[in-house]
Amino acid sequence: MKKKVLSVFDDPGGGLAVTAVAEELKKNAELDLTVYSGKLSKEIAVSTGFEYREIESMISKETAEDIFTEVSPDLLLTATGGGNAEQEIRNIAFRKNIPSVVILDYWKDYKRRWLYADHEINMIKDNVCVMDDFTKQEMTEEGFPEYNIHVTGHPYLDKIFNTGKKKSKEKSENVMSILFLSQPLEIIGIKKYEIHPLKILSDAAEEYSEKSGKKVALTVRLHPSENISKEISEILNNHGNGNYNIKISESGSSISELLSESDMVIGYNSIALFESRAENIKTLSMNLFPVKESLRNAFESAGIKSVEANKSEIMETIFSDPDTVPHGKVFSGAISNCIKVISENLNLRLR
Repeated sequence: MKKKVLSVFDDPGGGLAVTAVAEELKKNAELDLTVYSGKLSKEIAVSTGFEYREIESMISKETAEDIFTEVSPDLLLTATGGGNAEQEIRNIAFRKNIPSVVILDYWKDYKRRWLYADHEINMIKDNVCVMDDFTKQEMTEEGFPEYNIHVTGHPYLDKIFNTGKKKSKEKSENVMSILFLSQPLEIIGIKKYEIHPLKILSDAAEEYSEKSGKKVALTVRLHPSENISKEISEILNNHGNGNYNIKISESGSSISELLSESDMVIGYNSIALFESRAENIKTLSMNLFPVKESLRNAFESAGIKSVEANKSEIMETIFSDPDTVPHGKVFSGAISNCIKVISENLNLRLR
């Protein structure tokens, strides 16, 4: 009889991490996989070929019970979204002693990811797959039980960095295309600033166009949960000249489409910075938010440069030579390591 796996993810970051593993599980004849996806992740589920059922970010205990009862899983595989959906279902697994595997997708907000747990952090039964030893140390210092944390690596980064060889992007001689990955500043911990980071970048891009004689196109991509602010509107309306253009990305433009058109990517701490480096694009993170040692190490491994939010440093980086993909494999083995954790909890020998 097939083992039943229930996979639930809500936010895009979690969806990317979990589907990288679930794609491999789907190939296994010994498993019956049921997928629930949140609205923001459904494009990820579709792109990876899953038949999925939609789930809201916030659900009732009764809805969680209905899902769990209908599927009757032998193992629960989830991400850690901002809502309660994944956790409400994990709460049931906790009470029923059903194995639960949780895949972390980013180096921050560890306790926040278990906000809706009906038990204390030090009591969790989840098998938590984390990106590196730094993350495990940071989580144990926050009270997570060390024996529940498995250092597997990041499965999505394994997927994008180790599939085929990446070539340096061919640059136009006359146009520099820059992509800015915006995020809600307060949410990522940027609470005090004198000048909006986008204005600093826009000033640098405009000056670069003047000094280099090149045309510069700066495209701003808002985060899916972000509305255009008054500050950003003013920057868009008050910047630009004959050689320099700034605009918001077209509605519906995917990250992959925007990256394919970019010579440089600048942002804060989104997973898209890693996607950019996997495509061998020069990638900068503005040093304005709290950075854990684990994230700093991951940036270095990927070749993401941290720069101060000042015009001169950004200008210097724009003028510098293009970056290349780091030598050797980075983030490799994560998918197989996560599969191993799942195999052990199902008492199966999965490949």
